[in-house]
Amino acid sequence: RSLRHPQQVDDLLMDDDEEIEITFHNKDGSVDSASSFIVRPGHSLLISALRYLGTQIARITGLHIQKKIKTMSLRVGVFAVRHPRLFAYRFRMLLKLLRWLKYLAPLIGTFNKLKGNLADLLKKWRQEHRARQAKKARKEFWMK
Repeated sequence: RSLRHPQQVDDLLMDDDEEIEITFHNKDGSVDSASSFIVRPGHSLLISALRYLGTQIARITGLHIQKKIKTMSLRVGVFAVRHPRLFAYRFRMLLKLLRWLKYLAPLIGTFNKLKGNLADLLKKWRQEHRARQAKKARKEFWMK
């Protein structure tokens, strides 16, 4: 059912097992499959709207990326034909960079983890040091 023009108030009410389809019309009045989404029972309208928004963003960015890939591949192909030696050199450099990244990525992750562990260690040491100082102060206060 479409909620665009409900005939009666009962059209707006939803049974527990009924799906509602919400349709958005294009400027010219036509409807395509990407301009509607279904609210399923057990899902809130917000979750369904977010799912629809995500699919629309993915569709738009996917089209944009496809256009960019076509233009970039054409540019790279023309460059490879016009400057084969320079293209081969840059391609080798790209492969070398990818090899370095393949080995450096786990190292960077390990260093970040080590940094986090050291920060936690320092935090615990400071807490323990403050607790010892507070205990010493309490002990001196009660001994008077």
